[in-house]
Amino acid sequence: MTSTKDVVEHHLKCFGVGDLQGILSDYAEDAVLFTPNGPLKGTDARTAFYQQVFAEFGKPGTMFSMKLQSVEGDYAYLLWTAETADNVYELD
Repeated sequence: MTSTKDVVEHHLKCFGVGDLQGILSDYAEDAVLFTPNGPLKGTDARTAFYQQVFAEFGKPGTMFSMKLQSVEGDYAYLLWTAETADNVYELD
């Protein structure tokens, strides 16, 4: 059984290198991904979301900073900021 910490670390590693299939593998088939624009259900919705995320964060000059990463049992909390060529983000 994979721990929550292992999943978070894998997810961040895949995010950092733009590994779409790797990041999608972190989700169960019936998982719901909560985003600032509402929940996403299903593999197709998650795939489209991460394709947009990778396009945005793959732009030259993007800066990403992890402010807080906390894992307790089955729960994880991440607070991060980023700046791309077009946007500034602060998410938790």
